[in-house]
Amino acid sequence: MAYAGLADSYVVASTYTGERANETMPQAKNLASSIGGLSTAVEVKPGERELIYTRRMDITHRSLETAQQYEAIRSLFGEAAKNDAQTLTLARR
Repeated sequence: MAYAGLADSYVVASTYTGERANETMPQAKNLASSIGGLSTAVEVKPGERELIYTRRMDITHRSLETAQQYEAIRSLFGEAAKNDAQTLTLARR
């Protein structure tokens, strides 16, 4: 059972839409480890011209007792930062 769950949603609304959605959209990812998990999802609503990027991070330990647990949580936050840094290209339609 997860101790803490952090979820963020970002909405990109614009008069632009991605022409090559598979090449220019952030990719969804699910990652699980002994210390927690990370899940990202991308939902496109073409009619509303929205892209919704949702990130959820679950941390299963309240305290870090070993160096391995510290490295695992640090790696999890690093993966979250990499996912958040994915490129989204918008093109005028």
